[in-house]
Amino acid sequence: ALYRLFEGQAARRPPVGFVQYSTFRLEPSPKDEMDDHKMYYDVKDFWPLLVRAGFVPSNIRCFSHKVGLNTCAVCRSQDPSKRNS
Repeated sequence: ALYRLFEGQAARRPPVGFVQYSTFRLEPSPKDEMDDHKMYYDVKDFWPLLVRAGFVPSNIRCFSHKVGLNTCAVCRSQDPSKRNS
């Protein structure tokens, strides 16, 4: 089986401006990474996208991490020879 890891900025964010302040003033992460955040995802948002992308629900594990700032999914791909298309 092939495993894929997906990660996105969580919709449940810290107080308004904290991420921007910490990124642009304290600079713990590159500014281009912060500028790339166009969408925010919770587990309930991630799950349907992964199912629509072709992952079988029983092969998807979604969870939040980094104190709830990020949403992560680990998905197991089906063997292409066993897919029902």
